[in-house]
Amino acid sequence: SLIINGVKIMKKIKLIMIACLAALSAMALMAFSGCSTTVILNRYLDMNQATLAYMLTSDGEFTMYNVSDTPEAWMDYNYSASTDSVGGRQWEDRGNHIKRVVVMENVSCLGNFPFYGNSNLTELHIGPDVTDIGENAFANCLNLKTITIDPANTAFSTENGYLKQLSDNRIIRGTNVSEIVFDSTVSYIEPSAFAGLDNIKRVDMSQSSITEISSTAFINCTSLSEVVLPDTIVSIGDKAFANCTSLSNINIQECSSLETIGETTFFNCASLKSLTLPSSVSGIGILAFSQSGIETVTLMQSDVNISIGSNAFYECNSLKDVYVSNSTIASRSSNSNALGYLLSARYASSTGTINRKMNVYIAASCYDADNLGNYLKDTTVYTCLLYTS
Repeated sequence: SLIINGVKIMKKIKLIMIACLAALSAMALMAFSGCSTTVILNRYLDMNQATLAYMLTSDGEFTMYNVSDTPEAWMDYNYSASTDSVGGRQWEDRGNHIKRVVVMENVSCLGNFPFYGNSNLTELHIGPDVTDIGENAFANCLNLKTITIDPANTAFSTENGYLKQLSDNRIIRGTNVSEIVFDSTVSYIEPSAFAGLDNIKRVDMSQSSITEISSTAFINCTSLSEVVLPDTIVSIGDKAFANCTSLSNINIQECSSLETIGETTFFNCASLKSLTLPSSVSGIGILAFSQSGIETVTLMQSDVNISIGSNAFYECNSLKDVYVSNSTIASRSSNSNALGYLLSARYASSTGTINRKMNVYIAASCYDADNLGNYLKDTTVYTCLLYTS
């Protein structure tokens, strides 16, 4: 290349040409949106490889585009669990302005965490060349309810009420329909995939063979009243159904492989009245059922060492009847905040002293006065045969 004053002229000319192409692309995009909006941002993703670019307009539309003719992948971003934040996003200072994301031609992958936690995002359009959406790309986008896919794109589907990536059968984000039915190919639900979708009333997973419901998967689905789980479920993640205030029917008792229920998983499920835990359950997380409407709890016959997290049943003020047939319950009762809120008729809550009229039915072989006596002193206790159904 010709060098004048130490500057490579050909490189400068190339950058100028690319800049002109970007300007023309921006004009074309504005024409495409048919608008008189103002461009707030129009930048390259990386000036050293000036092809991928993004534009944000004053109406909240964020367009991801490529000035070259060769499909390219968007970069990944780094998530910090300690701060629940994502670093490196070039538009971070304008993130709250984004309401609609449009992915144009020749963008092949969206990378990890590009729009994590964007609470104002409501719409997503996936372009024709996208073949992969990275990990948690739209996690915690609680208001994202409308998703469209370019007709030429064969890598994704929304036909069952959720955006599914067909290469790995992963559910990325739900749409705001009233009933969701998982097909038999679904392999995984991303965290917060259905979070905040307030039109969903029923979810049927029975045809799938998923083993995990990810954390926050259905948090704040306030109209959700019925959930049918598959019998392959092993774990239900933290906050998976938290604040699902209409949830009244979930078939946990039929999940014979279920082992763990996470922290605050059913927190504030005010319409949930009955809970029967299968004998396979070994762990219940902190605040798992706190402030729920549960009236009856049944711990099925089991020798599994069940660990109940602190405050798991805290402020379940409607609780009336508890059936215990787990033979390890007495030996696991050292934490009064765990077992006490399940068995005690009288306890201190955040609003004052709570007095419940409690009946506790304990299998005779499980009753241990030394370990359980303090919890049961204000409770009507019945020792009986093992409760099995």
